[in-house]
Amino acid sequence: ALGVASNGHYTMNESDIQAYLGRHSDIQSVLSEAVSTAIRTKADNPIGAIIQHLVKQQETLATTTADHTAGYTIMCGRGMDLIADELSNLLTEQQQQTSVATCIIDSAPSDDGGICWGMFRSNDPNIKLRIDLFRARHILFLLNMDDTKMLFEQLSVLLFLQKLNVPEGTAENAKRKWKGAHYQDASPASISVIVPWYRYCQMERVVRWTTAKGSWDNSDKDGGWVDVPTMQTCAELLSAVPAGGSSVPRRVLFLDIHEYQQLEECLNASGRWVNKLQPYNYEQGTGTFFTSALRYFLRNTLQEQLKLAGACVDKTFVVFPDRGAHRRFHTMVEMAIPGMTSKRVLFIEKSRVGEKTEQVNSLQ
Repeated sequence: ALGVASNGHYTMNESDIQAYLGRHSDIQSVLSEAVSTAIRTKADNPIGAIIQHLVKQQETLATTTADHTAGYTIMCGRGMDLIADELSNLLTEQQQQTSVATCIIDSAPSDDGGICWGMFRSNDPNIKLRIDLFRARHILFLLNMDDTKMLFEQLSVLLFLQKLNVPEGTAENAKRKWKGAHYQDASPASISVIVPWYRYCQMERVVRWTTAKGSWDNSDKDGGWVDVPTMQTCAELLSAVPAGGSSVPRRVLFLDIHEYQQLEECLNASGRWVNKLQPYNYEQGTGTFFTSALRYFLRNTLQEQLKLAGACVDKTFVVFPDRGAHRRFHTMVEMAIPGMTSKRVLFIEKSRVGEKTEQVNSLQ
């Protein structure tokens, strides 16, 4: 849906968006509005356009902080700097009374940067942050999970920001090369973590396994092996706080998550996030920590394509690759496309035996 939106040939349904925002004043609704804005404004990078609207309503991002006029700092993992720049440009235009800064990514010493994702000769992280871009500011952190090698360094920064203690700037401390220095708090006003793609969603539950003829099999009740549910463990790492705790409010938002239930349970159980609680809405594709672009793709892109092709809805089928996707989205499809019935929303049956997955050559 995001890819098609980038073509920019479609028009946002303004009344629909306004009605939705009237019902939801939380961070998810802001993201949902941005999906259509990405379509309407012909954004080259639809994910960037979505994230741009995170701060359209300041109270959404800073309801737990006293200072709603604190500036914004956009930071990102390596490889997402173009999205961060796009967000910065829009915020600068919208927030005329609020300063907006982008942590320019550097790999070498430079006063122009905001974060240096450096490396030691051993290829271990050597990261540096510019204090004034984080102290008492609202941080938007675009998390990049394209490469697992970058995850540790981003989690390290997220953890450090929650209790950003810096050595006091005195001549004596500098003379001692900061050894034994007293520290002062330079923590942000809030942190909002945006996860455009959650990499670790393939293993969301624990299953028992046995070995059979050199392969894994999960049909034996006495299986002596179990999975490590990386979807949950990664969420727990995201939810971690520094030793001694942190008072910095945090929010997290996932786009188009694979399975929401186990992830939501894990995030809620952590007690670390201040997202506004709301039940998962199958028609909207939204929840406490989630939003989706699919509904707007269906209402705008798909319907426009049907019109251009001269196709009738009663001769149109929507097919999902498996039963799980059908379960999550069939209600949305039926509600978003006038005239679409459940008989024309289909899926391909999939069977999994051990680690072997097969799809049948028929539609259900």
